[in-house]
Amino acid sequence: MIRRYITFFSLVLFLNAEPSAFELQSGATKNDISNLQLSSRSLQGIATDLQNRLKNTEQIQEGLKTLLESQNFKIKKIDDSFIVLQNAINGLQNQFESTNEKTKEQNQDIEVLKAQLLAQQEEIKKIQYSIQEINKVMTENNNSIIQQLALMSQFLEKNQNNLPTLSEEKNETKKEENLTPKTNKQKFSDAKSFVRKKDFSSAEEILNELIQEKYKIAECYYILGDIAYRKKEYKSALDLYKKSATLDENASYMSALLWRTAWSFKYLKDEKNYQNFIDLLARTYPDSEQGKKAIDIINKSNNKEK
Repeated sequence: MIRRYITFFSLVLFLNAEPSAFELQSGATKNDISNLQLSSRSLQGIATDLQNRLKNTEQIQEGLKTLLESQNFKIKKIDDSFIVLQNAINGLQNQFESTNEKTKEQNQDIEVLKAQLLAQQEEIKKIQYSIQEINKVMTENNNSIIQQLALMSQFLEKNQNNLPTLSEEKNETKKEENLTPKTNKQKFSDAKSFVRKKDFSSAEEILNELIQEKYKIAECYYILGDIAYRKKEYKSALDLYKKSATLDENASYMSALLWRTAWSFKYLKDEKNYQNFIDLLARTYPDSEQGKKAIDIINKSNNKEK
């Protein structure tokens, strides 16, 4: 391309030069030479214009090249951003899938816990039913024991003169203890026997020993409360009754415990608590001997108010 332009410019210069002697000898006129010069100038203008256009074209090409490079750079950045976004989306999708799996596992754990809870509730119902049955049996046994104690009491009253004295019985008891150690059951029976004979110190000693050995703790506290009640130590009696009731609120002797608790407050001149326990006894054990007495007290009190 450059060689062509050099050839073209050489031709123009040649045409634009002054006519030589040879040209003059060749017979060319001045008009012909003038026309050739005009044509040469015209061609020179066209060449200049073409050269300018070529420069503009090259500049445009450079501009387009720069623009193309800029666009390519932007496209690369967009591609990079797209890759980053795609990776983020993939990460979120993986997290979502992981969360779904964890949710499924948690739901399965919840179902297992529900099943276990239902099974435990069924077991609790069975245990409650068993406790009710045991309470019924214990109540029947206690009633039978009370009847037997009544018969024994009558028998003892009839044969009181034939019974050994307290000192003699103590000596016999000590001899037996030295021979063979007694079981907790035998000790408990001895304690109740001492209570019936009003040998409270011996009974208290055995009962406190049984409490240390964790044998029938609630009932031991109840009997100790009765001993304090009979000794008119009402504050001590209340404390012991409270310990007994806390350990076994469904004990068969609960009606008697509430009755003596009420009267302990009465003797301590605490009318409010006395009335509270009388009301509680009437509501909770209305069919018991003490409950019926409590209902009579409430009815009499209501009649007086009328």
